[in-house]
Amino acid sequence: ANAQFPSLNKKEIKEGWFLLVEGKTFDGWQKSNGTPFTGKGWEIQNGIISVNPVDGSGGDIVTTKEFSDFELSLDFKLEKRSNSGVKYFVSESDESKRSATSSLEYQIVDDAKIDPADVTLTLGSLADVKAAKKSRGTTKKLGEWNQGLIRVLPDNKVKYFLDGYKVLE
Repeated sequence: ANAQFPSLNKKEIKEGWFLLVEGKTFDGWQKSNGTPFTGKGWEIQNGIISVNPVDGSGGDIVTTKEFSDFELSLDFKLEKRSNSGVKYFVSESDESKRSATSSLEYQIVDDAKIDPADVTLTLGSLADVKAAKKSRGTTKKLGEWNQGLIRVLPDNKVKYFLDGYKVLE
């Protein structure tokens, strides 16, 4: 099967959009501690980045670029017991080490894995801070593509979308 690699049209490029993942390499990424990223724990196949089950559990990686206000769109599939997320505004605790644990996170998780009492850890939530406004069990089936969208606006405003629906503000 032919892979459909991420791409931008001329209008998107003119508007300042760019790809964080182009579907072929890990260029532009590093480990969360600031050291070079070798790809260990991750793989790219058919234009899709995923955890490499042979190498381990993935681990935190961050872009080499820094952002303030931004819009990030991503497509993702969940498998049974998936637990991941997109962390942003990763703080630098000192000049040589970044801590991905002290950041904001768009939660990407199989809700069946989460204790129903932990609503701030469900799919589309701002992890450990605010629950997504959606009904449990209404997301797409495991193995189907979902679309997440994170909008970080001026004045510390954040909006999360899941499959076209605003789930958090």
